Amino acid sequence: KAMELFCGAGGLSEGAKPFVHTVLASDINERACKLFASNHRGTTVMPANINDRSAQLHIIAEARRLGVEVSSGGPPCTDFSMSGKRCSQKGIQCIISMLQVSAAVSTVRMVLLENVVGFLSTPEFQQTLDLAQGLGFDHSHNVISVNDCGLPTKRRRVFIM
Repeated sequence: KAMELFCGAGGLSEGAKPFVHTVLASDINERACKLFASNHRGTTVMPANINDRSAQLHIIAEARRLGVEVSSGGPPCTDFSMSGKRCSQKGIQCIISMLQVSAAVSTVRMVLLENVVGFLSTPEFQQTLDLAQGLGFDHSHNVISVNDCGLPTKRRRVFIM
């Protein structure tokens, strides 16, 4: 069972369907949550700002109730994109919140974080690895070209597990 934070329309959940069933999803954007819900019937969808402590507690409680074992998410990437604003403080706060929420759900055994390749060249990348390690998660990362996965784009993404 999985939860997807920063779910958007549900791209990570779609890609993970052969491996896990997404039972919980959350995003700050209510329209994205509605779209996710229409494409993933039976999944509990919670519009929420993960940086808000009360929202975190609500997500944690629901994830525990559902027995979530995998936490995935693609936090906002414009903060780390080479063509974006490179305003990484906002982006790293989302990553910190995601990792803290994941660690607080005692049943979570794996976290999958997706972002742009530009994230690798920021100080926040090492900060993310250090935080994950400090929260008890071993980690590895890999850069994947989504074109190699059959999608018609040349975008490359970094995945941290």
